[in-house]
Amino acid sequence: MGSAHSRSALRTKIHSLCFNLGLPSLFVTINPADTHSPVALYFAGVVLDLDRVLPEVLRTSYERAQIIATHPVATAKFSNCLIKSILKCLVLGGVLGPTK
Repeated sequence: MGSAHSRSALRTKIHSLCFNLGLPSLFVTINPADTHSPVALYFAGVVLDLDRVLPEVLRTSYERAQIIATHPVATAKFSNCLIKSILKCLVLGGVLGPTK
């Protein structure tokens, strides 16, 4: 994994898929900002009412970053939950139409 030969083989595979199926028409970059998300704070153990999140209930940016940095498992759970939800709604839910 990661050698020049394996990268070349994967590049060849991508080119063959593009030739066979056509160019992909959508590229999505997902960049979750866990220090700004109330859900990540909730997974980290902060008591929040997720139905009514008010700015005064959330802590300062520095405090939120400290909480997230000290709870790596909560950050992983948040990222997993977010990616699963995005894939479920966009790809499996059919918002983007039929996908291969």
